[in-house]
Amino acid sequence: QRGVALMQDIIFKSADFPLSLTTRFAIFDTDGYAVRFYAYENDLLYRFRIPAYYGQGYRTYLNLRHRTTRDLTLELRGAFGRRAESPDQVELAGQVRYRF
Repeated sequence: QRGVALMQDIIFKSADFPLSLTTRFAIFDTDGYAVRFYAYENDLLYRFRIPAYYGQGYRTYLNLRHRTTRDLTLELRGAFGRRAESPDQVELAGQVRYRF
């Protein structure tokens, strides 16, 4: 069986700017679940995600992190995936971190 997956990541981080982002767009086309690709995705702090790409479809995600003060960080993650003959995958998560 055969399959192909193409992924493009964009990562923006700056020491001078309090906002950073990570995004990915992936398209995939495989003959089925027996030919699947696993790819690590950047996620919120202390979380991780390694989804399986199989069938025909695409997946995209966007992580935003805003460091409002030295001790307060706000994070937001949104992901969307579509695979042929399958319901859409929608994820939304947020996190507030305060260091004492």
